[in-house]
Formats: sequence, C-alpha cells, structure tokens
Amino acid sequence: MSTSTKIESVKTSKHLGSLLILSTLVAIGSQAFVAAPAKADCEYQGKMYSPGTVIGPYICMPDSTWQRND
Repeated sequence: MSTSTKIESVKTSKHLGSLLILSTLVAIGSQAFVAAPAKADCEYQGKMYSPGTVIGPYICMPDSTWQRND
C-alpha cells in the first residue's frame, strides 16, 4: 500500500467515524421528540381542560379521555 493510499484510507475512516457519531446523536436526539408522551387536553361542553382536571365524577386523563373517578 502506498503512502498516499494510506493517507486517503485514514481520511476516509475519520469521515466515517464522524458520520457514525453524528448519525447516532441524531437518532438519539430524535427519540426525545418521538418517545415523549403527548399531553392532550380534554373537551367538556365546548371548553378545554388539562389532564388531572376533575369535573363531577370524571377526571381528565393524559390521553384526552374522561374517566369516572369513583
């Protein structure tokens, strides 16, 4: 292997290493947006309520449903 071929090989491996690190960081960073649970509001008589709101016997759940709170 000639000297110029060795230098090109080292440059290529450095670029591949940088690309691998960058793609890994992008993949991990995107999980923060994808894996985060959605916080949805509940609607009751035309008004929006945040999860945890209690109206009568019902509680607003994080998935935007009302469940009986007995």
